[in-house]
Amino acid sequence: MPGSGGLVVGPVAFIVEKISSLRRAKFITVRFVIINHMQTPVTHRINEKALQLLEQHPEGLRWSELLAKIKESDPTYHPKTVNGCVWKLTEKFPDKVYKPSRGLLRLLKYKT
Repeated sequence: MPGSGGLVVGPVAFIVEKISSLRRAKFITVRFVIINHMQTPVTHRINEKALQLLEQHPEGLRWSELLAKIKESDPTYHPKTVNGCVWKLTEKFPDKVYKPSRGLLRLLKYKT
C-alpha cells in the first residue's frame, strides 16, 4: 500500500470511496481494507455467547430468553443462525449443557 509505511500480509479489499473529476481528469479515492482470515466463524461466536450467558445465570435460561439475549448482544447475527445454534446447544455440548425441563437450558455444572 503506497504511503502506509508497512507491509500488507494477506488479502486486501479495495473500496472506492469517491469518484471526482476535474475537467477531463478523473480522480478516484480508494480505501484499502485488510481482510481478516482468522476471524472466528459466526456459529462459534454464538455458541460462546450462549455458554457465557448460561454461566451468568446458574438457574438456567428459557429458550426465548437465551435467543433474545444473544440477538441483543450482536444485532448482525441472523435470527435463523442464532436459532440453529441454540437448538443444537445440547447436542454440540452434551458435557456442558442440559435441559432440566422443556424449554429451559442450564449448565451441567449447576445440576443439583
